[in-house]
Amino acid sequence: MQAFDEIFRRTNKLLYSFIVKRLPSRQDADEVFQEVYFRIHKYVATYRQEQRAIVWLYTIARHAIIDRLNANRRRDLPEDPDTLIVVSKEESAESRLLFGDLLTSLMEGLSDADKRLFCDRLLSDMDYDEIATAHGISNMNARQKVSRLMRALRAKTTS
Repeated sequence: MQAFDEIFRRTNKLLYSFIVKRLPSRQDADEVFQEVYFRIHKYVATYRQEQRAIVWLYTIARHAIIDRLNANRRRDLPEDPDTLIVVSKEESAESRLLFGDLLTSLMEGLSDADKRLFCDRLLSDMDYDEIATAHGISNMNARQKVSRLMRALRAKTTS
């Protein structure tokens, strides 16, 4: 327990600052901060000596932040797929990185065609006519496929 106290004493300010900068509220930051030290205590046996301790701690913090952001986004996912385009363009570089992790997890299990459709609409900002041309489908079919894909992703985030 003395070793854990020493880890906390040496790292709490750095990790708290790291967490606060990446979350939308102090309440979220406080909860994630507690979760990080819980995970450190829980997973201390997985620490490899050849790894720098601070890198391991930041990795745990980053994963806890991503978990919180994913939970928040699942709760607050917009109904309109075009809203995601606006959100993704307005985020900071760090938020885009975390948002990228969320997008990667959302795309797991999608077919290659659906992944391309997802990327074309939400990441490349292609309009439906451009998507239809790129995918060899009609404009109406492009709209329907994007709408179905967004419903499936929304269902995936609420399950």
